[in-house]
Amino acid sequence: MDILYVLGRHLPEKVQKEWELKARAAGINVEGATLLGLLIIWAIISFIVAVFLSYTDLLGVFKALNVTNFWARMFTGTVVYFAVLFFSGYAILVGWLEYLAEKRKQMVEKYLPDFLILISSNLRSGMPLDQAIWNAAKPEFGVLAEATKLRIKEAFGGKPIEEALEQLAEDFNTSLLFTRTIRMITEAIKTGAELSTVLERTADEIREIQQYKEEMKTNILVYKMFIFFATALGMPFLYAVSMKIIEVLYSALSQVEGITLPAQILGGGLTFALPRISPESFFYFALLSIFITAFFSARIIAAGESSKTAYFRYLIGLWIVAFAVFFISQALLDILFKQLL
Repeated sequence: MDILYVLGRHLPEKVQKEWELKARAAGINVEGATLLGLLIIWAIISFIVAVFLSYTDLLGVFKALNVTNFWARMFTGTVVYFAVLFFSGYAILVGWLEYLAEKRKQMVEKYLPDFLILISSNLRSGMPLDQAIWNAAKPEFGVLAEATKLRIKEAFGGKPIEEALEQLAEDFNTSLLFTRTIRMITEAIKTGAELSTVLERTADEIREIQQYKEEMKTNILVYKMFIFFATALGMPFLYAVSMKIIEVLYSALSQVEGITLPAQILGGGLTFALPRISPESFFYFALLSIFITAFFSARIIAAGESSKTAYFRYLIGLWIVAFAVFFISQALLDILFKQLL
């Protein structure tokens, strides 16, 4: 951990702060520099693996694409392999942090209206604000109660309640609803507003917002399903069919390659030749097309959701289903054509 921290400390403090906030939102007690150090180590490993794969052509990609120039293979392969490896690891780390943060965010927003109502009731019963918040942090509120009690303890120890609440907002910085609520409470404290009334109205508004979000999800579900099925089922199946057609044509034309028709047939001078696109080239094109299309489809599907992890969930789901459909369709078509030919 010390090595990771030392490596990460060489990056700008602003970047370190951003990653520290990501870790706090995920409920992980780790420095931002440590996470950045982990990414630096992964970048070094990715570069070494990329050079090795390019030098040995272990995956056979360059052989299939007929790339014979050594330096072109090394440069292109290193760049592509490094980009794929590094950004895959980066996406996994960010996705994991966002997933943990999203779980905390959902739990916080679920219990936030009840939490505010309890604080309001405690205030009306005559409790001071810090005591009212402490008593409202019931165990059934999960991470919200744990984080709240941790910050209110600091207020009991002498820290101003406004600073304690700001720290609490940073603990759930992915929830815009929660941070705005905390900001509103601190503003109400400074202006001397009737806090119990403000909290009750805020709780009602949050419930209305949550109900509206559920209605929106229902309305756009059909469009999401259409995009998902087109990307995950339709496109891979059509690519599998196209590849099988290319394989059949390639096999048939390879038997008559170089033959020229006599002058009596179609005017003569017609010579058969293999297509420029080989089955292997189309195979890699199909994989790349599915891979890239899933990026945009997942972005469109996740556009209507406030969850930051929705994009990663849809992207991984599209990749798994689309590639599975592609390879399964290929296998079924191979079986079918073997029986027909």
